[in-house]
Amino acid sequence: MNTEIFSTICGVISALSGIVTLVNFILPLIENEKTKKKIIVMCLILFVVFGVLFFIFKRTSPPPPTTTTTLTTCITTTTSATSTSNLETTTDVSSTTTSTLNNIKTTEPTQTQKEEIITSPSVIVTVTVPVYVPVTTSSISLPVTAPPSLTTTRRTTTTTKVTTTKYVLPLNDPYEVGEAEFKNNTTLPKTITIPDTVTIIKNYAFENCDTIETVIIPEGVTLIGENAFYLCNNLKKIVLPSTIVSIGASAFDNCTSLNNINLEVTKVNNIGIHLFIDCKMLQEVKIPSTVQSIDYGAFERSGIRTITIPEGCKDIGGQGGLAFRDCEYLVDVYLPKTITNIANNSFGGSKNIKVHCYAGTQAETILKNDVGLPDNQIFYR
Repeated sequence: MNTEIFSTICGVISALSGIVTLVNFILPLIENEKTKKKIIVMCLILFVVFGVLFFIFKRTSPPPPTTTTTLTTCITTTTSATSTSNLETTTDVSSTTTSTLNNIKTTEPTQTQKEEIITSPSVIVTVTVPVYVPVTTSSISLPVTAPPSLTTTRRTTTTTKVTTTKYVLPLNDPYEVGEAEFKNNTTLPKTITIPDTVTIIKNYAFENCDTIETVIIPEGVTLIGENAFYLCNNLKKIVLPSTIVSIGASAFDNCTSLNNINLEVTKVNNIGIHLFIDCKMLQEVKIPSTVQSIDYGAFERSGIRTITIPEGCKDIGGQGGLAFRDCEYLVDVYLPKTITNIANNSFGGSKNIKVHCYAGTQAETILKNDVGLPDNQIFYR
């Protein structure tokens, strides 16, 4: 029987047995009769498809490669000394060889071979026989490429020097910032530095300048006038020089974002009227030791938390009082021994306040008798 047909039949029988086994296993688990029939039909279809594919695959498989092997048969005979007898012997041997080897094609000897046959006592017969040899290895030629050259990437860091032009405040007079010179200006940068030549910042100089956030005042400036930075709502930081001796009333009035000012380095002797009124973000101010009075409404409605008034200060509130009125976050006020006047209502509306004073001083008497502060808000240092 043909080997291809036999292997095909064996494969089909194996597939059929596998399918039957699978059906026998699955069918008992299924109760619905229609489902069982569907499964059987599907299995038969799969079987037929499998058989057809298997047969096609076997038919289209390529035959094993053939190679040609050259078989050389050497036959030695004893011939006579003459060339004619040698040639006849060669012919007889060729005939004998042809009749002996079945279905073997004898190749015609070349001219050189004929000469060898004539001159040599040996007879050489070359036979080409087709032989089927299974191919077990194959030679694959792969393109050989040179390895990539190793390249070194050098990273170059470029440093760009950014040159910023310092803003120069344009002044009418190089020695002073004139009265209302920049009032309501909306083009000033966020940070301004007062020129070194300036000694005075006059009244209303920067009133209502919403763009500025930081002001740097150089050494040499001695005076900041009234309302100089009034209503600068975005002003957060002011750097003061040690040469300042006077700051006018309401200089920082309604600077609602102000939270950083180094007042303690100055030599001012008075905290002016409404100097920090409505500075909601201002939590702490250190009073310089040169201060002798804190005027009317100086810290009214500010965000101050605690304050220590230095020795040498004599007056709080002036004639109008309200120095620390409605400071809702103010908790501790420390008074010196030198206090001789505390205006009425200086601490009005500051509900959480605790005033610390020295026992037996004039400040204690004023707090109890004139200011009317309850005993639970008076503490002793």
